[in-house]
Amino acid sequence: VGINLHGKILFDLVLFDNGPDYFHEGLTRIKRNGKMGFANSKGHIVIPCKYAYAGWFENGLAKVTYEARGYYDLDDHLRVESDSWFTINKSGERINP
Repeated sequence: VGINLHGKILFDLVLFDNGPDYFHEGLTRIKRNGKMGFANSKGHIVIPCKYAYAGWFENGLAKVTYEARGYYDLDDHLRVESDSWFTINKSGERINP
C-alpha cells in the first residue's frame, strides 16, 4: 500500500511479477476501491482511480477502460479484454485515436 507520513493509507499498489508494479515514465498504477489510476514517485495521485483497468504509460500515453473482463490464460497470466478501450495522456485527458 501507499501511505503518507502519518500512516494513513492513500491507495493500494497494483501487483505485477510478485511485487509492486514498476514505474513507467514516472508513474505507477494504483488501486482504490477496486478502480485503477496513477501515482507519481512522491505518492501523489496524479490520475484518479476511476478505470476498471489501466495499462502502463508508453510514449506519454496509456490505454484504459471503464469496463473490463479479466481471465487467466494457460500460462497463468492475467489477460484483460474490453470493447471500450481508449487512450489518455499523463494529465488524464482522453486522447482521440
